[in-house]
Amino acid sequence: AKHIHWPASARSFTRCRGLRVRENDPPGFYPRHCVVLFHSFGMSGQLIRADRFEWALSLACGTLRYLREHGIPTTFLADFNDWEPLPVVSRSSFGNLLVSLTRAHRRPDTEAHDLIPVIERISDDDSLIVISDMPTESWADALPNRPAIHVDIRQHNYGARTLKVRRAST
Repeated sequence: AKHIHWPASARSFTRCRGLRVRENDPPGFYPRHCVVLFHSFGMSGQLIRADRFEWALSLACGTLRYLREHGIPTTFLADFNDWEPLPVVSRSSFGNLLVSLTRAHRRPDTEAHDLIPVIERISDDDSLIVISDMPTESWADALPNRPAIHVDIRQHNYGARTLKVRRAST
């Protein structure tokens, strides 16, 4: 009874119809495909910290797990995988992703000229989430201007604050 939407049901009864059930997730809310892009590019000359690389891998894993659980087909692209697309659509493909993440080593040589062609190959119809082990302001301005979610890695207390994301302007 708690899932019944009573005001809509009352209107429905006046039209000789039945009860209406509350719809929590409207259809069409989720994207058709999402690309999660992981890189270690930064231009600010800031200190490279190993804990941020591990934290960024954890954020990528959690993001991909969330997308898979919601049935959103996803592709993972990372500099440590030589930009080879890794589809994440099933439990077995998620297992392949976990193997890839456990074998990951930080690429110290990722440059903008490596990253820009990868971003330009991503379809405009795909949602894009960009995760890096470098602070957002050290790389966001060097990338092509397209709608994307840039994840800010500087969150030191795991679970203590909400995840900070910055939407790139269109």
